[in-house]
Amino acid sequence: MIWFRKRFFRHLLRPMIRMQLTPEVIARSLAIGVFWGASATVGFQFIGIAVCWAIAHWSRRPFNVAIALVLTNITNPFTITPAYSLFILTGCAISPSCMGGAALVNDLVSRLQADGVLAVVQESGYLLLLAFLGSMPYAIPAAIGSYFLGRMIGRRLETRRRRKARREVGNAGPNGKPDARPAVSVGSLNNRSL
Repeated sequence: MIWFRKRFFRHLLRPMIRMQLTPEVIARSLAIGVFWGASATVGFQFIGIAVCWAIAHWSRRPFNVAIALVLTNITNPFTITPAYSLFILTGCAISPSCMGGAALVNDLVSRLQADGVLAVVQESGYLLLLAFLGSMPYAIPAAIGSYFLGRMIGRRLETRRRRKARREVGNAGPNGKPDARPAVSVGSLNNRSL
C-alpha cells in the first residue's frame, strides 16, 4: 500500500503541484477524464476530450487535458474485457428490447459460426450501442465523484502551497531572498567546543 501511495503521489499529484492548478481545474480534469475513461468509448476518448476542451475553452472553464487523458486509462487492455462485458450486460438490463445475458452470448456465438466474424463485426453497432448505454450508470456517478475528489485534492494542494510560501517568506534573509545559511539548532550550539 505504501508503494501505491508513493507512486500515486509521484505520478499524479506531483505534476499537479508543479502546474499550480486551481481546485476547480483539477476537479474538471478528473471528472472529464474519468467520464470518458469509464464510458464505452475506447478509441474515441481523445475525440471526446477534444470536444470537451473546445466547449470548456469557449465557456472559459478550462481543464488540464494531460490529466484528463491519463485518467482515460481506466479502460486499458487489461480491464477492457470485463468492463465491456459489464457494460453490455448493464445495457441489456436497461434496454427493454435486449434479450438476457446468456441468450445474447448464445446468439452471438451462433451468428459467428453461421455468418463469420466479418458479418458480425459489421453488425456490431447494436452491441456497441448497448455497451455505451450500459456504461452511463457507471460513468456519470464516477465523474461526479471524481469531481468532488478533485476539488478536495485541489484544496489540499492549495493549502500546502500557501504553507510553503509562508515558510519561504519566514526563511527570507535580510535582502528578501531565502536565507542560504543552514539552520542551527539550540542543541548544536550547546555541543560546540569553545
